[in-house]
Amino acid sequence: MDNKQLWNQVKRPPETALKTIGGGRLKGMTDINPQWRLEIMTEIFGQCGHGWGYNIEKLWTEPGANNEVLCFALVQVWYIKQEKECRCAVPGIGGSKLVMKESNGMQSNDEG
Repeated sequence: MDNKQLWNQVKRPPETALKTIGGGRLKGMTDINPQWRLEIMTEIFGQCGHGWGYNIEKLWTEPGANNEVLCFALVQVWYIKQEKECRCAVPGIGGSKLVMKESNGMQSNDEG
């Protein structure tokens, strides 16, 4: 496999996996269906837990401005490199607001 073969295969999700965000500060941007991500990983690397998987390394919260609460996750996504039969890990950190200030006061975010 050349260096960009896998990249080219997954760099653009199909239109059916994309959804335009309709509100908030991300209005007009595009979100990728998380199920598509799992599907393409399974298609390329095999069944989750065998050809690929993930480990949640750390979950934590941090105080934000205006009494908001931010939440974060450190996740290691791993895959089996077919040519060498070795397990490779890719770290990633993501975050969201768990408690946020909105026009009608402080609100909890169940997706945080």
